[in-house]
Amino acid sequence: MQSVKKLMVVVFAIALGGRVIAAPTTDLPVAPKTQGNATTSANESEKDVKTVNNFSNDKLDESLSSELMMQKHIQQLVENDYRYQAELRKLKHEVEMEKMLSEIRKLRGEDKVKPVPAPARETVNISENKASVTENSPLPHVVLESVIGGLSRIAVINQGGDQLLYVQPGETFAMDGKQYILTKDKKIGLQIKEANL
Repeated sequence: MQSVKKLMVVVFAIALGGRVIAAPTTDLPVAPKTQGNATTSANESEKDVKTVNNFSNDKLDESLSSELMMQKHIQQLVENDYRYQAELRKLKHEVEMEKMLSEIRKLRGEDKVKPVPAPARETVNISENKASVTENSPLPHVVLESVIGGLSRIAVINQGGDQLLYVQPGETFAMDGKQYILTKDKKIGLQIKEANL
């Protein structure tokens, strides 16, 4: 994020510096001397003024379009940097988790013992047991009650502990393929029930 800030400061300094260098001068070019009648020279001077105005309008349009391009470029850089930083944090967390798991395995002595492969028949039975457990799985439970941005939010987690949702009281939410509703009662407190849709 610091690199983006530095880049933005440099870009603005260059943009402002370019404007200072390109400041208009008060020196006007010497008008050409024409021979002939006065109406011809007046018409020519009007044409020259129109040409100068068109030229200055073109320069103004070019500077505005270059500023818009620069703003879009800076916006794109900031968005790309945000995405990069988010991915970097995610990867760092994964690396830290792997290090911690490795240390836990070393402390338990699991790294020295090779796991024995289980027979194929048992894995089939385990998957069938898991299917029956998910059908009769207990309700999710409340983990945390907090106020986020002035709104009361309740952190709800499923029995497996792999899915966390922030829910408002009275809101219907989906977890583990089922619909639940979070209710708040003064006597009972927070309670999760299956929604009857």
